[in-house]
Amino acid sequence: MSSPAGTIASPQAWSEGTTKGFGFTVTSATQLEGSWGTGPNYNYAGVPSTSTLFHSIDGFTQGLPDRTTLQFRADAPTSQKSGTYTANIIYTATLKP
Repeated sequence: MSSPAGTIASPQAWSEGTTKGFGFTVTSATQLEGSWGTGPNYNYAGVPSTSTLFHSIDGFTQGLPDRTTLQFRADAPTSQKSGTYTANIIYTATLKP
């Protein structure tokens, strides 16, 4: 399956029925970057095939958890071969000193 045109550096709107591929957006996060848009008009990026930073915050919010929520979308063209598809997605959270 192909990836949507949007990238992490420049996510784009998902057009239902037109955008094809496997993409994601960040729907909520501490210090959420504006490029991800807001509900219900989120912007999406194709899921990258290599390790890629998609969200980062500066500073420390004492007593408050840092939570990040993602939403995934997938749509295949009619020419897509039927069958079962699988993928592993690994998330790593790193503390910035």
